[in-house]
Amino acid sequence: MEHPLNSGVRLVSPPARLMYRIFGRANPRGWADYHSAPERRGTLWVHCHGPARRGGANLEFIGVPTALRAAALQLMFALVAEMRAGRRFRADEDFAAPLSSKRQSFMQIGTLRATAWSDRDHAGMLRVVDYREPLQSGFPLRLFASHIAARATLAEDPARKEALCRKSLAVFAGDFTDLADAIGVDGSDADLTELQNRCNLLGYTGLAEALCAQNRHSEACGIIVDAIARCPGWARGYREQLLASGAPENLYTRFWHDADIAEIATRRQPDTAPAPTRSAAPRPAGNGGFGSRAPDPYDELLKRG
Repeated sequence: MEHPLNSGVRLVSPPARLMYRIFGRANPRGWADYHSAPERRGTLWVHCHGPARRGGANLEFIGVPTALRAAALQLMFALVAEMRAGRRFRADEDFAAPLSSKRQSFMQIGTLRATAWSDRDHAGMLRVVDYREPLQSGFPLRLFASHIAARATLAEDPARKEALCRKSLAVFAGDFTDLADAIGVDGSDADLTELQNRCNLLGYTGLAEALCAQNRHSEACGIIVDAIARCPGWARGYREQLLASGAPENLYTRFWHDADIAEIATRRQPDTAPAPTRSAAPRPAGNGGFGSRAPDPYDELLKRG
């Protein structure tokens, strides 16, 4: 697989990468050669070279919309940083990690598949796809939507947060699923990793929060109806949690008090409802890779999941 190699494709020049390795050792720009090459259909092939020489894996995203180029590079940086910290990535293995924000309350999950490139530069590359999806599934919608939703949590400006959440939902609107067995009465033990991967729950709740912060409570109620329809099991627990929190009374909290969750789920779900699902977040891969892996504070969370 060949592609042009110029300043529009290569993110960081070789001299700049050397400078990053010497003076910015924590910056993943110095750990690999990142390429963003155009594909025939107008999308991008974002991939990296270099980690395989250090016991890691060269990774790729295919079919990346040009508007998501920055998101693709951010995710690629984060995955390379995982390898740099000791995670070993192999074909047909799943991964789980907080890739987008130090404040995120869930793991991004995905799967790695061996590619069929036979040329010297790209042989052995692993493709990042959505969790348990095949190589041919292409662009990982759920992973990118989760990344944008997590970045939205960092936005202090409600309008900025609204824009990011809408962008996340435009990438992946979420599936309809109950997940009732994963939700506690008070919502405290909800498996947010599974909810986010299946329903893009944080895209909806983040957008509702941003709208409420702008006193657009009626719009927030409309958005949260979509979240309830996609996961009524979560909604039942979250309502108890919200109403017990002492949140100020407004149109949004009154909506939660009066909402008929079962009716919303019946009215808004597809004709053929999916079977109940169980939490299946993968555990991180073992040690090894670029160096010794430090203890991960998220390991216990994954074990509970």
